[in-house]
Amino acid sequence: MTPADANKLKEIHEQQYAADFEFPHGKFIMEFVVVDDDNKVISGGGVRSIAESVIITDKCFSPRIRREALLEILNASLLTCGKFGYDQLHAFVKDPTWEKVLEKYDFKLCKNLAYYRNV
Repeated sequence: MTPADANKLKEIHEQQYAADFEFPHGKFIMEFVVVDDDNKVISGGGVRSIAESVIITDKCFSPRIRREALLEILNASLLTCGKFGYDQLHAFVKDPTWEKVLEKYDFKLCKNLAYYRNV
């Protein structure tokens, strides 16, 4: 991807995607662009690394103890994210109770659905 390609992608983003997500300035570990025969940008993007919190909790403990443990792990996770330059920490949950707990501690629901594919 050339600087001109990146500028064109920014323009496309501003016109068509600005309401959906922020432009990922400098966040790709690898960038790609597809152009037509006239070298016009069709599509571009890249691969970025995200931080994900994975927590396994023993449900035999009281909710108060589990919440305290969660807060300790979240604090350590946030410090780790800062150390390695991540600007977000992701958590994927199935339990509505834990959703409420995460929201209480400033986690936001993603705008889009999250999908994954094994490599």
